[in-house]
Amino acid sequence: MAKIRVAQFTIQVLKRAEDILRAYISKPSWQDQLLPHDWVQSFSIETAYHTDVTIAKDKQTEERRALFGRPTRTLKVNWTSIPTEDLEKMLHLMRYMNEERFLVPIYSDINFNSEDYDNGGATPLVVAVETKNCRYFINGYVCVEKEGELAFRRLTGFTKDGIKIDSALPWSGDAGTLKICPCITAEQLLDSDMNLITDEVSQISITLKEAISKYALPPAWTGLPLGWNTFEDLPIIDPFYLHNWVGTLKIQDQRAGIQSASGRGIYTETWGDAPKRITSINLLQDREEGYKFLKLFDSRRGRLLPLWVIDAQGGWRVKAIGSGYIDVYSRGSTSYLNEVKYIGITKEDGSSEVREVGSVTVHDGDWRFNLTSSFTFSADEVIHCARARKSRFFKDALEQEYVTDNVIRTQASFIELLKEVNQ
Repeated sequence: MAKIRVAQFTIQVLKRAEDILRAYISKPSWQDQLLPHDWVQSFSIETAYHTDVTIAKDKQTEERRALFGRPTRTLKVNWTSIPTEDLEKMLHLMRYMNEERFLVPIYSDINFNSEDYDNGGATPLVVAVETKNCRYFINGYVCVEKEGELAFRRLTGFTKDGIKIDSALPWSGDAGTLKICPCITAEQLLDSDMNLITDEVSQISITLKEAISKYALPPAWTGLPLGWNTFEDLPIIDPFYLHNWVGTLKIQDQRAGIQSASGRGIYTETWGDAPKRITSINLLQDREEGYKFLKLFDSRRGRLLPLWVIDAQGGWRVKAIGSGYIDVYSRGSTSYLNEVKYIGITKEDGSSEVREVGSVTVHDGDWRFNLTSSFTFSADEVIHCARARKSRFFKDALEQEYVTDNVIRTQASFIELLKEVNQ
């Protein structure tokens, strides 16, 4: 009975939220006072899920449940005013962002109109613009900017070459003169701050959180993501290949357990059969590759769904590949080889493959991994070969920092899964 009351209360709250948003969508005039992101500082967008992770202590068996179907986005935006009239806009924003929800452009997804637009022509509701690698969704909102003026419209349809809006724009524009990008509905703010740099130059650096409602944007991708090879219906990544190597690639072995004082010594109790490998990488990508990585993250729903991660270190130099086996040059101790259950390979074209290891033997003084299914390429094509581990994203949130609209910095971490409930 208590659960029914909670469910009814939740429905009432969500209905109230929709009523507020429906009243808001009439859009107050101050909404058009928003300024373009200044790009003096980077623009960041974080995509976050909510996953409940339960881990059994002894065996470290893991079970995960999604608490919400859609992610929420958090935007970090910088608005800078230089002319005096822009300062008035900033003061307007300061006043009204505390009053209600409002639309905010996803500045990183900006593209220009590819053809002339005539708001009095035969197709005033259609704007030609490339929509690839942008967060356009039907019933979402788009922002169109022309010479510092903004207009917001609801999206009623789109193709890869254009969008359809619910009403004509207030102005026409030649090809390449209209900046177009999708929007999120941001929650109202309790605090907003402005920094006056001079008497005419002011700046707002602000963090905006997407409102939870039916207008919230869905994931960028569902199902298996395109552009990633799979094994056992799970995508494969190779941090060694993805990492930008400007910063360090961090590897950590984390053993579950507790340590407590015992007299003058320490008592240690460990759980699980082995430590878990955590791999943290830094990515520096263009918009195409950055959006591809976002789709991978969205397809995994944050921490919810697993993927294969090939070890970035401790790899082997491939000697030969044949039917049902792969030979590598021996290196170091053989004591850990019995732990290798899967092996991963990355080829020259950047694609990765994983195979299950049945056994490991010594062959001609080197090591032979006997596989349950064969690789179908030659040893000459391999640039990286190492152990593969079933893993998941370490966090439910992925922040992508747009240094420009085409250069993206991202940090991501993955943690090994020792055992899952459904195994």
